[in-house]
Amino acid sequence: FSVSAFATEQHATPLNAAQPDYTLDRVVVLSRHNIRSPLSGSGSLLGDITPHDWFHWTSNPSELSLRGGILETMMGQYFRLWLEDEGLFPENYQPEADAVRFYANAKQRTLATARYFSAGLLPVAETKIESHAEYDTMDPTFNPALTFVTKDYARDAEKQIAEKGGIAGLKGIHAGLQDAISLLMEVTDMDRSEAYQSGQFGDLLTDSTTINLEAGKEPGMSSPIKTATSVADALTFQFYEMADDKAAAFGHDLSQDDWRKIHSIVDTYTEMLFEAPLISVNVAHPLLKEIRSELTAEGRKFSYLCGHDSNVASVLSAL
Repeated sequence: FSVSAFATEQHATPLNAAQPDYTLDRVVVLSRHNIRSPLSGSGSLLGDITPHDWFHWTSNPSELSLRGGILETMMGQYFRLWLEDEGLFPENYQPEADAVRFYANAKQRTLATARYFSAGLLPVAETKIESHAEYDTMDPTFNPALTFVTKDYARDAEKQIAEKGGIAGLKGIHAGLQDAISLLMEVTDMDRSEAYQSGQFGDLLTDSTTINLEAGKEPGMSSPIKTATSVADALTFQFYEMADDKAAAFGHDLSQDDWRKIHSIVDTYTEMLFEAPLISVNVAHPLLKEIRSELTAEGRKFSYLCGHDSNVASVLSAL
């Protein structure tokens, strides 16, 4: 979540006062969807890169899981109690027209997340989930696509990404993930996979990284980091879905630090593609305009915008 809570000063206080009193005036929430199934299903990279069988997901590929729906309802309830405690919402609030807005990208996982959140936030009110694109397509507001690219821009943006790896650049970023990728390969027993042994997925420890920046498309890359991210992403969601942590790790005993190390691959991938300053202000621009509009909308008390991790990463970096 990224939350902007705006308050108005209740009364003037001397400059040397310990803490002025404020009244919460409005809240804008930018949320990623909750727990989903992997973006790809059986017969894909995930099915070939490990000899193990994955968790039997409770939803179709890329869709919100049953557990994700439960957790998002709880998140809505948490926000309801907070807003009641702050005095922004009365108990069992039934909003006046345009006071509360729910707006989601047109994907199942984002629409469903907004629906579950609204049920927890406003359990006795009729709520509408706005969507402004054809179902299962990317709404331009939430689409983290590059709106402007030239050769000079691409060169400078790639340089900013590479700076995360220090003097070694992109190779330095990859080197920093060696332990995490090795652990991921061990947990999934990747070396026992015929597809991996055949070289179908390259070498996750030695192959190089190429950044792809094209106007109208999301920033992308061709690299072992991208492949490892797909596997680490699925393994993390398997951990969230299964009660047995050892079973979620295909029989391996992993500590919390091990799980965090595996997920650091996903975090690094997101940082590389969406958090470089030149990229973040580019891809986040439509959503930043939407957030600004919500912060100034007359009569608005609460806004919930539901997108993806790329949205949260780029918006926070741009701000």
